Amino acid sequence: MTEQKNEQQWNAEKAREERKERLEGLKDKRGGKKPIKMGSPLVRIILAVVLVVALLAGGGWYGVNSGLPQQQLSVMDVNGDKIKAVEMNYYFYMIASNYGIDFTDEIAKTEFLAGPSYTDGYETMQDYILNYAAESVQENHMLSVEAAKAGLTLEEADHTLITDFFVSIADAATQAGVSTTNYMAQYFGKGASEASLTPVFEKLLLANKFAEQKRSDFAITDDQLSAYYQAHQDEFDIVNFRSFFFAAEIAEGATDEESTKALADAKAKAEAMKTLISDEESFKAQAIANATADAKESYTNSDASLSSNIRYSDISSLIQSSWLFDATRKIGDIAVVDDTTGSSVLYFIDRSIDDQTRVNVRHILITADETTATPEEIAAAKTKAEGILAQYTAGDRTEDAFAELAKTNSEDNADAGGLYENVYPGQMVETFNNWAFDAARLPGDTGIVQTNYGFHIMYFISDSEPEWKLNIKDILLDEAYTAYVEETRTAYPFELKGLGLKFVP
Repeated sequence: MTEQKNEQQWNAEKAREERKERLEGLKDKRGGKKPIKMGSPLVRIILAVVLVVALLAGGGWYGVNSGLPQQQLSVMDVNGDKIKAVEMNYYFYMIASNYGIDFTDEIAKTEFLAGPSYTDGYETMQDYILNYAAESVQENHMLSVEAAKAGLTLEEADHTLITDFFVSIADAATQAGVSTTNYMAQYFGKGASEASLTPVFEKLLLANKFAEQKRSDFAITDDQLSAYYQAHQDEFDIVNFRSFFFAAEIAEGATDEESTKALADAKAKAEAMKTLISDEESFKAQAIANATADAKESYTNSDASLSSNIRYSDISSLIQSSWLFDATRKIGDIAVVDDTTGSSVLYFIDRSIDDQTRVNVRHILITADETTATPEEIAAAKTKAEGILAQYTAGDRTEDAFAELAKTNSEDNADAGGLYENVYPGQMVETFNNWAFDAARLPGDTGIVQTNYGFHIMYFISDSEPEWKLNIKDILLDEAYTAYVEETRTAYPFELKGLGLKFVP
């Protein structure tokens, strides 16, 4: 140990002498610094070398562990713009976290990153995640630059979001009993700090803002929607059908012969039921007759054999979904389909395009949690809600006027004026949902509904497009945006290089 320590001291002393000689060479004849242009490639090289030598010399351990290299050294070049290691590490850590990597467990982390990626072109997980992180950096850097060209800037709410994030990080560090610096190093990499990550988050938010605007700018025509639907009908249609399942009674430890017989018995019961079915009513009656004692009530009172508005992806059995969505399927068709645990009797009712409309609404929430608020607090919240609605009805009674009241009064989604667009049935809690989807609802309708959250002052804007159109439009917009990103990437080539790579992750 002593010999190693002495050798390190000797190397540090040598490094200091070499650094002193280099610094002497940068002086002019009068002993002052030579006027060298900061943009010079030579200067950038010298600064990087001086930094690394300083880290590896006397104060090297502190520098490396304090995250100075990650904050100062470049790791990547995106179309001429330098990316620091601390930015790359943020994306590396976020991606790695999806694989459950614990960076505090050095052995597990090293083994995982050194392990095979199982992805063509990448030998190890380290290689794969590094490239994934680099592409993420490239994309967000590219989009932030394009955002600036388009005149987009961050708003006060964006900066507040960043500030609030760092406050939450500090709180989490306190609860964990560690310093904020150590907490951030654990989750985002060494060198991560409010000062070093704020520009990264600003870039990310600006990129997201531009991405949202760019995606919404693409125009999708009705012809495109119809053409996509015709090519992918199974994805957007819904079916109504009845089903009843006969489970094979296979005992634990049963032999293959016993299992085969149990499956055959279940199939025989299904086939027998099929012969007694001629319509929906007879199917329902047979389901009740064959139901077990504990399930009979649900088949009798809740019509458990009926499945309504079911999508292809909702059906777990591929055999059943294939039969139900077969293009030749006709109303009233009956079949017995088998799987590894028994047999089902299916009765096809109908198939249609999913044309359920969504709705656009605004609301103003006055909080009064039913489980924690006192009767007096609930009454006060109701009175306040009624007062705000009265204020609205006494004014212009426009959507904009309602939105302004939401911005100043709502305890949910206030920044957006209480707006919720393309709400689908069942998305919101029951009383909210029932009000919004009332068949008699008209644009401009208002009202107050109570949920377990409190009192919602409601404003109905309009029905939106049917479900199938909204879903296909989302797909086509995603495709158009993805094509734009891939095309734009060619103007923002990136290259991983530099000493900073030694400090990733």
